[in-house]
Amino acid sequence: MNVIALDDELPALRILEHYCSETENVDLKKTFSDPREALQYIRLFPVDVIFLDINMPTVSGLEFYEKVKDDVHVVFTTAHHEFALNAFDLGAVDYLLKPFSYERFLQSIRKIMAIVPQQLAEKDYITLRTDYRLLRLPISEIRFIQAYDDYMKIYDINGKVTVVRSTMKSLLDRLPSSEFKRIHRSYIVAVGKITSLRNKIVYVGTHEIPLGKAYEADFLAFFNEG
Repeated sequence: MNVIALDDELPALRILEHYCSETENVDLKKTFSDPREALQYIRLFPVDVIFLDINMPTVSGLEFYEKVKDDVHVVFTTAHHEFALNAFDLGAVDYLLKPFSYERFLQSIRKIMAIVPQQLAEKDYITLRTDYRLLRLPISEIRFIQAYDDYMKIYDINGKVTVVRSTMKSLLDRLPSSEFKRIHRSYIVAVGKITSLRNKIVYVGTHEIPLGKAYEADFLAFFNEG
């Protein structure tokens, strides 16, 4: 799971870096001492969990979490026990009193894993950010993806179109290469959702997608082999 940490004390961040590096399935993406930088990062990149200090100079951790709590699970880390009730009222997963041991840190990780076991343990979804919120979309539901200026439009099997900020390469790198192929500079298709191929037009249901010349040979070789 993707993790960040926000704390105005550098030693506290170093401890979290060490604990995360020792823990399976925990990927500490970045640490922050400035709440503004952390907030900007959360709004741009998918984050599952934030380890969040409470007593910080410019904004309290409780105030910070109010701005992001719909997007991310939080574990508060603080030397002050008196904020615990408020923290849990806000929906915190856990409350770690400094200094805390690695064993106590692992307890927090287990709590998080118990909350979203399928999301965090399985690899059948892709995590995307849309409208400043996280979206977990099952990979099996994606039909095709279309480039749209600086965004991507994801068409799913339910007829829904989700617009996300990303690049073709970023999405393609995160999807199974055996199931998804880029067939045009503006399109990625789920090979299993293709219904027919005629005259360099790929049909996904009623949708007609052009087969780009630069991608034709690679796609046809893959398609015919399948």
